[in-house]
Amino acid sequence: MGAMTGNIVGSVCITWSPSIPVFFVLIFVVCGSSMAAYLAAYVFGTELVGPSKRRFTGIIMNLFWSIGNLLVAAIVFFVRDWKYRQLAFSLPAVIFWSYFWYVRRLKVS
Repeated sequence: MGAMTGNIVGSVCITWSPSIPVFFVLIFVVCGSSMAAYLAAYVFGTELVGPSKRRFTGIIMNLFWSIGNLLVAAIVFFVRDWKYRQLAFSLPAVIFWSYFWYVRRLKVS
């Protein structure tokens, strides 16, 4: 959850970065938190299946990564302004994070 929070905060703050050094620091935060979130998801996803199916699971996870890259190209084509594009890229992370926050809140209640 910490990696997702860092990713969301960094990617939304990139839109309003006042200078180039702040922009580069926020890019560093987003890249680091994205790698941490991907690594955690990859390890969790491969540990859910048995040892004989782990190779296939890794292939499927990377297939969805490639589909995500195709979606990025489609978003870039339709959203021309870089600030709105950055907000569009951070929207799935916000939806994903709010879903897990809501599920945790239901378990506590």
